[in-house]
Amino acid sequence: MKKQTIGVFMGAQYGHLEEFHEAAAAMGKGIAARNWALVYGGSKSGLMGEVAVNAINAGAEVTGIRPTSFLPEEAGHDLKMEHIDVPDMDTRKRMMFDRADAFVFLPGGMGTLEELGQVMSWTKLGYYEKPIVLVNVDGFWDDMVAWFETAIEAEFVTREGLSRLALMPSVDETFKYLEGEFGE
Repeated sequence: MKKQTIGVFMGAQYGHLEEFHEAAAAMGKGIAARNWALVYGGSKSGLMGEVAVNAINAGAEVTGIRPTSFLPEEAGHDLKMEHIDVPDMDTRKRMMFDRADAFVFLPGGMGTLEELGQVMSWTKLGYYEKPIVLVNVDGFWDDMVAWFETAIEAEFVTREGLSRLALMPSVDETFKYLEGEFGE
């Protein structure tokens, strides 16, 4: 059976809730526990670093794809993983999207939101048929889900267009969902 690679998108900041840290750590450990691999944005900062460090420490294969424009302390970090340096954010996203078998979104900021929008748009256009999961830590994605409903009612988005998107209340439920998607 092919090793699954999970693309995880989340903030390069920590956020203000301990639940965000706990979810990021659980995501990294859970990926390793299932003998899956992690591909992520390459930062050692914030929730990104939390997921990566926990995955690495638990024995997962980790690939960080980072633009060369990252701050020097980010570009040269020493996490024990495969580092792929790319010229820009567009190349980073494309490589992450292509390598991942599923997309998981933890809390994050504008970059995370932009990545969600792009992966959903590309899925709608038929570039991908991969699971997309919002991990709704402390209700973080509730307003986004409300926006989806508004966009559906306004006929800008269809329910079918959101068919690959799942809202999960926890990291544990996310892993159960992905195991079902992967037939494990």
